[in-house]
Amino acid sequence: MDLLQEQQQIRERWDLEELWGLIATLVALLSEVENPEGVAERNLGTVFSCEPSIAVFSVANIDWEGPPLRLAKNCLIGVLDESFASSLEEIGGRASAAVSLVKEYAEQQSHRRPLIGFAAMVPGQRTEAFSQAQRSLELIIDLAILLVPKKQEHALYSVRGASNRPGVRGLTLDRTVIHQAMKASGDGSDLSCEPLISDALGVFKPSFWYSAERVPLERLPCDDKLAHAVNKCLEGKTNITRRIQVAARWFSESFWSIVNDDSALAAGVALDSLVGARSGLPGRAMKERFAFLEAVPRDRPLRAREYDAIYSARSAIAHGGESPRVREGNFVREMQNAVTWAAWRLLAAEREFNLRDNKDLEALFDGLRWGTRSWGSSER
Repeated sequence: MDLLQEQQQIRERWDLEELWGLIATLVALLSEVENPEGVAERNLGTVFSCEPSIAVFSVANIDWEGPPLRLAKNCLIGVLDESFASSLEEIGGRASAAVSLVKEYAEQQSHRRPLIGFAAMVPGQRTEAFSQAQRSLELIIDLAILLVPKKQEHALYSVRGASNRPGVRGLTLDRTVIHQAMKASGDGSDLSCEPLISDALGVFKPSFWYSAERVPLERLPCDDKLAHAVNKCLEGKTNITRRIQVAARWFSESFWSIVNDDSALAAGVALDSLVGARSGLPGRAMKERFAFLEAVPRDRPLRAREYDAIYSARSAIAHGGESPRVREGNFVREMQNAVTWAAWRLLAAEREFNLRDNKDLEALFDGLRWGTRSWGSSER
């Protein structure tokens, strides 16, 4: 096991604790067979050179209509029915061979309908395959929510908690389905919060019901530009797309938070992921980078002031203080909008300036600072 876990291909394919049990079982088996060396060689060959797995499960709190959608070449999401299973053939590999198996799996699911399914071709095996597929689903959702503009037009309201956050169904409760099931029995009140407050103005009995609507994931990437951006970021082969992946995870924590301070701090970290550097940068340098993402020079002072407001709020919270700004109107959502804007501007910079790695990005910011490089007229 010490030798195996040093191998990169082993760590990508197996949960090491689970593999330990498999190897122990193999060792016990070798004491009972006639050709132990041959059996050991065949089984270890499978451990090292196994084909990618196909992992399929149902998803909670996702709204979906129409045909399944293929993302990042190896992922599929849609209503878990016969057409979903048939679409797996397009992915190829083990997914093609599992079509009949997935059809049977869909019929056997006891969850209430509609049943939204997710499938991913991943290098992992057994429980590692499930973990990798789950991370792929989370990344798709995080990227879609980060990159979609005008979120409220899609009934996506942040800082309302994670009651309707998408996830693996069964591990995550489908709030809408539970509400429908409880409605007839009158138990639907279990999904709302009705505190009793006695204060200076008397008795107060508010009712809190944070959105139980499913996330309309199908409608988010319907725009070709957005779908292209999500797919590009999912593949994660460039420094820019990897930055956006990290930012999407922190943005998700900000979006699904129920506390303004936590949401603002996570949004600030997401913005740092986009415009920061591994070596660490002072606030002034980060502000310049954020402002230089703006293609129109006369608008850069506005962007700089926007970053100052974000940074001061994030810094106050991170160092144990309070920021009164985060309780003002839609300040937290404005922070989130700034993160979304910066993500799109980084993608535009990658396209226009042909950025390949961190060195190219550093050189771009230096060039914009010294006036040796500028955004093209189309970007302005």
